[in-house]
Parts: sequence; structure tokens; C-alpha cells
Amino acid sequence: TTTTTTTTTTTTTTTTTTTTTTTTTGTTTATDSTAGFAPITDDGTNQVCRGETTYDNNPSYFTVNSGVTSLGECKQLCASHGSCVGIEYNEGGSRCEVWTRPEGIEVTKPADGYICLKYLAPSTTSTTTTVNSALFRPLTGDGSEQVCRGDGPGDNKPEYFVVQSGSFTLEQCQAECVVLTECKGLEHHVAGRCELWIRPEGIRSTLTGITGYTCLAY
Repeated sequence: TTTTTTTTTTTTTTTTTTTTTTTTTGTTTATDSTAGFAPITDDGTNQVCRGETTYDNNPSYFTVNSGVTSLGECKQLCASHGSCVGIEYNEGGSRCEVWTRPEGIEVTKPADGYICLKYLAPSTTSTTTTVNSALFRPLTGDGSEQVCRGDGPGDNKPEYFVVQSGSFTLEQCQAECVVLTECKGLEHHVAGRCELWIRPEGIRSTLTGITGYTCLAY
């Protein structure tokens, strides 16, 4: 007797499909268009803007924008206007005046509910600025442990300076001063605060013994 055994071999092929998902992350850099505003008198509140005198309010000096619901929105309208020199804002009336007077806003007049601010256009330079530190000089000692003042230790009016938005090293603060035409000097704090002095007469004195601060004239 002959027995025949037949062996059948089955080959199974498994195909694996790998799907690769690529995620692209975009980085958006936002520019704060509301930086660079400073008061004319005190903190800028409860006052309206004027030209050369408190009675100088020629309609040709500004453009009125209605329906502006916030001070920030009013600032943005100014920052986007090529000739803006400042703003007058009234929240109660949602009214925003964008001032374009070539000579700027020179004085203010008391008025409840209003805010008047001058605009110092920020630099559009995106490259790194190398600053010659010799352009800056201390008024007292080496400039450290002191804050800037006007004609005396108690002379520190808000209209004398503008505080930059963000955190800066001393060198970065110096670079900000160099590109700002009105800058007469700076006050810097180790925590990153950069105060640019725009007082026409410049920095003439300091208040010493203030930890972490540096005052330099430019």
C-alpha cells in the first residue's frame, strides 16, 4: 500500500501603511501699537488737549472719531495714523480725537472725564542697534543707585519721561533712547524698567540712594 501525503504551504503577506502627520507651528509676533503715549500734565486724566494756549482748540488740529469704546482703541487709531501727535479721549461719549497739529499738543485744560496724551512714535527699526556707551554720562558718581530728576531731587513730573513697554537690559534701554529723537537720558531698573527722559531741558539732578536704579544723561 502506498500513502501519498500532500503538504500545502500558505504564505501570508502583511502590508503595513505608516502615515506621517507633519504639524507646522507658526509664530506670530504682535506689536503693541498702544506703547509710546505720555501725559502732557500730571497723569493725563481729567483734561482736554490744547495747542499753544488753553483756548487754542482749532478744529483743524484733530479728527473726531465717534463710537470708540476704549482708550486702547483710541490709541490704536492714533498709532495707525501717520501724522498723529496725540489723543483726547472721552469714555462717556465714546469720543476719540486724533491730534495731527504739526507743533503737537502743547498745553491742556481741566475737564472731567477726559484724557489727553501725546504720542511718541516708536522706532520701526528691527535690526540690533549697537550703542556707544560713551554717549551716556552719569550726573552723580557712576550713575548707579539713583533716579533721574529735573531741576532738583523733588522734580519728577510725569510729562518729563515715557516708560517703554516691555523689559529691557541697560544696553537695550540705551538703544531705545538713541532711536528716540526727543530722548535726553534714561532711568533704568534692574527688573527691566526703561524710562526715557524727554524733558527739553534734560536731566539736571538725581535722587541718590535708590537701590537697583541707574540714571544716565544722553
